[in-house]
Amino acid sequence: MHDEATSPELTVYLVDKMNKEMGLNLIKPTFVEGGVSEKPKPKQRGLFDKL
Repeated sequence: MHDEATSPELTVYLVDKMNKEMGLNLIKPTFVEGGVSEKPKPKQRGLFDKL
């Protein structure tokens, strides 16, 4: 399985190769440092939890 940490570099590499080999003019992606922050999901209550 690939390392998720290197995926942005692989994307830029792919764009560079496609531009060179196919004569395209694709724009390199820009990445946000720190990743996406998501709100924590609320804990699901169990069947016997008190209200």
